[in-house]
Amino acid sequence: MPQLLSRRDDSGWLTPSMADVLLQSPSAIPGEETLRTQVNTLQRQLAELGTPVRITDVRPSPSHTLFTAQPERAGNRQPVSPNDVRRSLGKLDKQHEDWSLGLVYKMPGDNVMGILLRTGQNMPLPLRQIIISNTYLNHPSTQAVVFGVTLQQHALIRDLNVLNSLIVIGPEQQRQHALYQLLLPLLMLNTPAELRLALVGPEINMHRNLSDSPHTLGKLVDTPEAGIRLLDGMLKETERRRQYFLETNSDDFDSYNAHLANAGEAPLPRIIILFDSLSDANWQAESEQWIPTLCDLLLNGGRVGVHVLVTADETEVIPEAVAESAYTQFVTRSAGKQIIEGLDYLHHSALRFIDGFLIDKNEAITPLEFCDITAEDMQRLVTYWQHAAAQRVREEPVGTGETATTTSSGAMTPPASTLAKATFALAGSSDKRLIQQAEALAAYLGWLGVGPLRDVLGLSAADARAVLEQLQESGVLESGSGPILRFNRLTDNPLADE
Repeated sequence: MPQLLSRRDDSGWLTPSMADVLLQSPSAIPGEETLRTQVNTLQRQLAELGTPVRITDVRPSPSHTLFTAQPERAGNRQPVSPNDVRRSLGKLDKQHEDWSLGLVYKMPGDNVMGILLRTGQNMPLPLRQIIISNTYLNHPSTQAVVFGVTLQQHALIRDLNVLNSLIVIGPEQQRQHALYQLLLPLLMLNTPAELRLALVGPEINMHRNLSDSPHTLGKLVDTPEAGIRLLDGMLKETERRRQYFLETNSDDFDSYNAHLANAGEAPLPRIIILFDSLSDANWQAESEQWIPTLCDLLLNGGRVGVHVLVTADETEVIPEAVAESAYTQFVTRSAGKQIIEGLDYLHHSALRFIDGFLIDKNEAITPLEFCDITAEDMQRLVTYWQHAAAQRVREEPVGTGETATTTSSGAMTPPASTLAKATFALAGSSDKRLIQQAEALAAYLGWLGVGPLRDVLGLSAADARAVLEQLQESGVLESGSGPILRFNRLTDNPLADE
């Protein structure tokens, strides 16, 4: 369940409170007197135009008000049709300079339609308002993803654990807005020990500020060659995780982490791979080398906590195999012309109230209004996590943070990590060349953990942990005790001859 106040995880990270990130804005929801006036004005003026309706329900929000209207008879004629009302709304739109009106031909219920009204007093719907709603607060997971609000003003929230993967389609600025709306709550409510972010793709530099968060693994990856390496490394990680699940009889990601917790080990973090975008010609030229890997991650990664967000400027550039591998699509309005043409229950006047569409794996289409979020909101969050990471470096010893213990005779026993390093050195394996190879592997992947060291360099688990600590001490890897450690920098050229 989401916690809007600060929360400390088992690794000592402290999440921000919502007030640290999303500033409170004045409410723009119309008051009762304003709503009563609007109802009376709509009913009176529509009747004067020969298209009477009776408004049966009013749903105000900061961005617009939805009036549920039931058509009535005009004299001896049949009840007015939605098309009759649509023509009258067009006339009212011209009479009221500060009004924008839209029509939903069919609403839930018997013979009712929806009239949408936005005035000069309305403003975009703040993300903060969705996050403090009961719908969000009562969600069972801290991986709740906010997509926006339906025309009926219901918050649309999905669980990342169920969502698995997602394709976001739209022009650059609209796409960035949609991604920030999705990512900000996840990065706010989950610590770097619980959630990591990998940034890859030709247009990934538009998210450069995210690379400053300790959630991010390595640097921005914007070339096909480096991107292929990152995706291959992530596929190896999913294979390792699947093997872990089999060895421990774990049914899913959460049950495996529960197993680790019972064993006194650090849990695995979820990983989000943001691939932005599929529209670049240079990457498309190398597509045979990365599409199979990407499709495997889209289909199977979510089951082991590795989730992929893929983006594209338009639907037409998405390879068929990729489109078939993703469960859900999130399409902005300007990229959804074909979608709009198929929504026969909406008049085009309603499109000014819509920012995009969610298309689920059953091809159900939900029109949505996006939440208001700014680059400053995301920067406040990144700055908070930067300060939190710097504070940990000042307060915590480098490495796992293990302490020495006292035996029954009063002698001090070194911590397990120290013993591992001593054993590693006595075995003659801690030569500079091996450390250089591990450092190069960290630079290659953008991160490092016990799994890659065992798979690639053939180290034992104890030796791998000793190598990780040496790389942490030299600043190559971030400090901390998590199973996945971010690559910071090279000490020198690890491939140079001695």
